[in-house]
Amino acid sequence: MGPEKNDPGYLTSNWCQLNWGEWFTLSKNAASKAPREAGLYRVKRADSNQLDYIGETGRPIKSRLMELARGIEASEMPFRDPHTAAPCLWAINQEYGDIEVSCAVSNLNSPDRKALERYLIWEYRLETGSSPTANFGRVIKGWRMSSYRKDGMRGKRLLIGENEAHSDLGLPPTTPNNIEDVLGQNWVGQNWTDSIHLQKLPIIDNAPSSAGLYRIWKQNADILWYIGESKNLKTRLLNHAQNHRNLGLLCSYTPRPELDSLHKRQEAESDLIGAHFKVCGCAPEAQYGRQTIQR
Repeated sequence: MGPEKNDPGYLTSNWCQLNWGEWFTLSKNAASKAPREAGLYRVKRADSNQLDYIGETGRPIKSRLMELARGIEASEMPFRDPHTAAPCLWAINQEYGDIEVSCAVSNLNSPDRKALERYLIWEYRLETGSSPTANFGRVIKGWRMSSYRKDGMRGKRLLIGENEAHSDLGLPPTTPNNIEDVLGQNWVGQNWTDSIHLQKLPIIDNAPSSAGLYRIWKQNADILWYIGESKNLKTRLLNHAQNHRNLGLLCSYTPRPELDSLHKRQEAESDLIGAHFKVCGCAPEAQYGRQTIQR
């Protein structure tokens, strides 16, 4: 099954200038025919034009989708590992039926491929106003999420009227205002502080102990070194200052007290990484393990 002529752009075969394959119903048999290269994939319900998940993998896409299909076809909700979205997609399959997937091969290195995934999620959020259902550790209403395997707790359907925090809606997407200047004080519509040298601990000590976003870059650079989120900006920036004080790094931050849960902070951080990829064509220098970073 493929998208119809008038379906939204994120369902088309050339979305974001990638070469997406045909949509197919996800099963172990069908997944075995998926590409053997690394890349990205998007997931939706068979009868819906909204995405439920956008993912990436450095392994063969075939292997990743085989894992996901095994989880979705299981008799009980799978654990959050090896695929963190499997519990939510399993619940969607129970509630709504077949799930479809479409893939795109990518030869980018791991950090840049992960940043491309963030860009795709941001573009989807800009077009629809919300995130794909299963991204950022979320689950659909009426279900409890499984734990990771080591904790041994299987998710299940909740009683009528019950919901868990992971099903709460996130935030609207970050606006693409002033996107070109990744070091600007109004980058992507945020109100960033003046630049601060990470070595200057007394100044960083004045940062608020509230939730927010921050960015770090090298002097004279035109791309960022790292983008982060924290429920306590002061503590996080002091940690960066102590661990990376000899690298000559600068930082700025924007308090966002409304980012009161992890998935909201992850959404906002993801938008910024996606915006950085759109402008610079790469992940920030130290994002996703390109360089060793201690937080």
